[in-house]
Amino acid sequence: MKRKLTAIITTMVLACVLVFATGCYTSRPAVMKKLVGTYQLTTFTRTYTDEQVEGEDTISHDLITEKGITAYLIIASDGTGYYVYGDKDTPPYARAVHITYTYDDKKPDKVKEITYTDGSTTSGNAPGIGRETLGLNFKISEKLLTYYTPAIFSQKYSQSAKYTKLSKVADLSYVQAQLHTTFVVPRYEIAGLDGLQVFDGTYSDSPYIYYCLDIRAGLEQADVYYALKSDCVPVKTTSAPITFDIPADNTSPITLTVAGTTFFSDHYTGVATNLYHTTDQYSMWFARYDRSSMSIEQYTSDLLQAYTSAQ
Repeated sequence: MKRKLTAIITTMVLACVLVFATGCYTSRPAVMKKLVGTYQLTTFTRTYTDEQVEGEDTISHDLITEKGITAYLIIASDGTGYYVYGDKDTPPYARAVHITYTYDDKKPDKVKEITYTDGSTTSGNAPGIGRETLGLNFKISEKLLTYYTPAIFSQKYSQSAKYTKLSKVADLSYVQAQLHTTFVVPRYEIAGLDGLQVFDGTYSDSPYIYYCLDIRAGLEQADVYYALKSDCVPVKTTSAPITFDIPADNTSPITLTVAGTTFFSDHYTGVATNLYHTTDQYSMWFARYDRSSMSIEQYTSDLLQAYTSAQ
């Protein structure tokens, strides 16, 4: 009997730990029609357990005020949406997100939880960093999306987030009117291609010393840079239109054509990030960089100079 009681208690403790490890929220599920719309981040606090002041065990930080955060979550009914974020150090930007809906076990027509992600590899469970899970807490007076993560294990703070529904609008128009701006947002599947795509062909079988693209996925344009080994002449084409072919599922690669050349990108995780181009004679595999991390003009100039000097 004692062993059985110990086993039961151990099981209960482990269950509680799992619940607290994944966070929690007050659940008042709602049908999809009521969920759809635009929400603003109205609460984002962190309470650190290792910060103490006289008469208090913890200190709570209002990160919306401290960081000057403005954030919105826009939810549609088809698994798509947008996340808009800005703070005192970051100009407002918008990203397309993929949304997963979890339905209530007892009321299968109602959604109890959502998870959104912008597909970035640095995603985490907090506002503004790419991924977040939120529970529905819908009342007559207000409609909220909330989440609370306790301070356990190696995490030294608890965290609370709350979004308040402001509008039924399920696109960017409401937020753009509030912020007096217009966002150009690429589709979720191709957002990861935005930026610099770089191929160094110096030691490859390709005819190129380099081939680089500065892709503006939202505008469906790119600046193209390349130099052939046959003549070592740098070529640049600005604002070349891109044609995207995005398959309905992620088992086939995305195809994009720019300046007469076709490239491919696998998106098994839903988001494409790197390009490749293959022929019977050679292949080009591209590395992606943020625009802020390098000067593409300097990079291509250095590659060309190094190659011509070696000849």
